Amino acid sequence: MPLVLKYKIEEDSELAVWEVKESEKILLSHVNLSGIDHERLQLIPHPKKRIEFLSARVALQMLNINADGLNYTSKGKPLHPDYKVSLSHNHQFGAAIIHKTAEVGIDVEDISRDVSRVKHKFVRADEERIFEFMKPNPGLWIWGVKECGYKMHGRRKLDFKADMKVCS
Repeated sequence: MPLVLKYKIEEDSELAVWEVKESEKILLSHVNLSGIDHERLQLIPHPKKRIEFLSARVALQMLNINADGLNYTSKGKPLHPDYKVSLSHNHQFGAAIIHKTAEVGIDVEDISRDVSRVKHKFVRADEERIFEFMKPNPGLWIWGVKECGYKMHGRRKLDFKADMKVCS
């Protein structure tokens, strides 16, 4: 079971990244899901998406968080009685970040993901100069930063271009 990163950011904050290498059956045997996460898992029809979902919960478990306390807002933001929590996953990694008091956000993306065709939807004109400093795939870096902010904010209908700005 490949925990690829566990990092204490500061006294009250930590993150974990899990590399997806297991089957759903193996992940289920090693993760303690909350009742609500059992329900949410049953609603995911695609086997690979189910594994991704589980990988983020395994990453959270690597931070010694009791999953029984995990719940969600009506907008889908994770809630825990003892920590602020954010989860992310893709086909290769699951990730979790916690903080005792401050809102947090985490996003994992495939570095080869091409967002150039849709960057006009989320990159502001005053963010264009940032592109030259962020290599490789600068548009994806901006997307990731905004995705983390979106998760921290915890609401839907937040416009990545109009409502968010990345500064260097």
